[in-house]
Amino acid sequence: NAQADMMQSGAAASGTQTNVNVGGASLEINGIKYPLAQLPTINTAKSPHTVPPRVGGAHFHKETRPVDWPEVDQLETDYGNRLKSDWEEFRERVFTILKLSEFKSAKEILPPEEIFQFTEEQREKILEALKNYIGEYDWQNTDGPIKWYYGQAYSAGLIQAAKLIGKERPILDIIQNSQIFNELSKNGFKLVKNNATKAIIERILPEIEAQVLAGENPRHVAARLKKLFGDQNSNWERLARSEMTMSAERAKLDEWKAWEVKLVEFTPVPDACTICIALAGDYEIEKCPVPVADTHPNCRCSIRPAESET
Repeated sequence: NAQADMMQSGAAASGTQTNVNVGGASLEINGIKYPLAQLPTINTAKSPHTVPPRVGGAHFHKETRPVDWPEVDQLETDYGNRLKSDWEEFRERVFTILKLSEFKSAKEILPPEEIFQFTEEQREKILEALKNYIGEYDWQNTDGPIKWYYGQAYSAGLIQAAKLIGKERPILDIIQNSQIFNELSKNGFKLVKNNATKAIIERILPEIEAQVLAGENPRHVAARLKKLFGDQNSNWERLARSEMTMSAERAKLDEWKAWEVKLVEFTPVPDACTICIALAGDYEIEKCPVPVADTHPNCRCSIRPAESET
């Protein structure tokens, strides 16, 4: 389900030979359907640029890229940590609104008459807090995390692209390619907004209402909501990993076009899934699939200039 959510919210095919079929859990390439493989994963470490997350998520196994790219690996970790740290602060705000902050332990014993209550005013405050959380990631905020992280990833792609064809520095920068950069930023904002909204509207608020109907005590509600908020962290890690790689790989194609490179190679990782193995090979630069955008979330495959171009 998590993979299907990501495919629907940003990883659908865009103008290449691939076509995603989410409902059937398959990806169609030139009329042949391939099953969606198990997603590769990474292990999130502390970030030097952001507050380390205080709530755990899935721990991802780090797959080797065809070309080492520690700068983008670090950006993925940093962006994931920032998303999770802000999500934890949002959870604490929700707990304050619901008057659950004092319930730190699931072992606390409360009197049987202590019943959790949820008012319309509290609902409105939670939705307002959600709006503020999403506002932090407004793509038009030049000082916000969206612009910074996508800018760093896109710049890393331009730099690597120039090096791979023996150039000292890129022709392009994010200012020259502002339209493409803005498209990446808008999409990144949309993914954060949709991910947070879906978690609150489809899971958190219905769970709160269910706890009221069940007549649960505040301690039980606090433990349950803490788990639901924590479950979301694997989605933040997946989003960060996918988006930083996709932005960097997209930048490489833009840079090579500026150098008039005509032919590029889609290079799968050593243990690639059937989707990416089928895509391996040389392409005209306008037709090359972009990792993540045209493959699957968490894709570690890469694009390189074809041998004839180097």
